[in-house]
Amino acid sequence: MSMNIRGVETVDICERTNTGKNSLMNALSLTCEYDSGSVASHRQVRHFKLETERAWPQDPVLFTVSVARFERTWSRLEERNRMLSSGRCCK
Repeated sequence: MSMNIRGVETVDICERTNTGKNSLMNALSLTCEYDSGSVASHRQVRHFKLETERAWPQDPVLFTVSVARFERTWSRLEERNRMLSSGRCCK
């Protein structure tokens, strides 16, 4: 695989299960060894400091509200939709 990614670009890797996405990310970050080839970014990635330049930050926030609150809101929307569909609110 060969690719050029500029520093201002964001890249998504989307593929089926068990096709090597994690292996690719591990090779790029050098958290595992690879058999051949190289990973470079103006200098060899092997020379990057693991603590700073090899970090892959992730945003752990999936929901900004609790699941219970989300469920209550969804239930209210469904009830309102039922009322609109039945014509009960439009008298």
